[in-house]
Amino acid sequence: MIMLLFAGQTLQAQDFITDRSNTGKPVFLRQNANDTTDKKLLFSLGANVSDATAIKVNLYKHTWGVPKNYTSGSGTEKVGHTNILSTGWGAYLNGKNKEGVAKLFKSGNFDPGVTGGIYRAWIWNSTQTQNGTFTTSNQTLIFYADISFGSFQFYDPAASFDKQISSKSFSGPSAGLSYLKRPSMENGNVFWGGSITWARTSNYDDLDTYELKNDSLTSSNGMTRKVTKINPNGDTYAVGTYDQFSEYRFRANFVYIPATLDYRFAFSIYPSVNVGGNQEARLNTGIGFHYLEDGNPTASIFSLNFELNDLGNAAESSKTFLKRSFKVGVSTNLNFFKKAK
Repeated sequence: MIMLLFAGQTLQAQDFITDRSNTGKPVFLRQNANDTTDKKLLFSLGANVSDATAIKVNLYKHTWGVPKNYTSGSGTEKVGHTNILSTGWGAYLNGKNKEGVAKLFKSGNFDPGVTGGIYRAWIWNSTQTQNGTFTTSNQTLIFYADISFGSFQFYDPAASFDKQISSKSFSGPSAGLSYLKRPSMENGNVFWGGSITWARTSNYDDLDTYELKNDSLTSSNGMTRKVTKINPNGDTYAVGTYDQFSEYRFRANFVYIPATLDYRFAFSIYPSVNVGGNQEARLNTGIGFHYLEDGNPTASIFSLNFELNDLGNAAESSKTFLKRSFKVGVSTNLNFFKKAK
């Protein structure tokens, strides 16, 4: 299980463990200092259970480095060092369709959104041995770049009847850099670090929405409109001033994976701030629990996510606090591994 609070409605890319939108970027880390279950390839297929229209595909290939050994000190102060630099690359595709996941495969229609990108990871493992006692730590650096495409629908009740409904296409690149350190692998695993993300985004998620129901005919001032059936409950249209802008997110990451639970559960918290556009800084925070793959701290099987975004209502949304800020997500992933020879 997972509970996470993360960084913002518009910057949805997560850099380590998965988030509400199931956009995590898994890498390979040793579970503990004695772990020998090295893997080289991961294929992951995920779905956002709380939003039955969203799917994710992720591929990650890892190359384990060659250990480099040296010693320092002498006598009882002699310390043995073993350092390993491993690297990996990944690619991902997140798609969403308002008519359901099956429509994605049947028609290839990714309206209202699809995001595709790549990421690169560097992992440093460092082991120090002194008088038969060893300590092991690692550091992880992840860089990613992607681009998102979307199609948004708008309703302007103040416009003339024939111009009340409109749509806009959106495309925006984003890039991010994340650092995470695990000071010790001998007992419980504690991770800490931070990230910075830049994205070309929009305020679409902050706008109020209306649901236009499936009426067969609507007339006004002699004009007649036939409303196309999209789903039995109607379709959602945003209302308000739409804007596109660049935004930065700065976030601190803290993750705890207790050894007492066989490294299978993770607890995390990561406050953040989003800066950009014409808005004031947007404060976000969150907590979470994950149920992880055996031997891989960054690959989740099941996630239950919660988030609070824009705590101070910098977007000046007219929605109530719970509607505009509190978000819940449930996701699940099928992970397929190939071991290194």
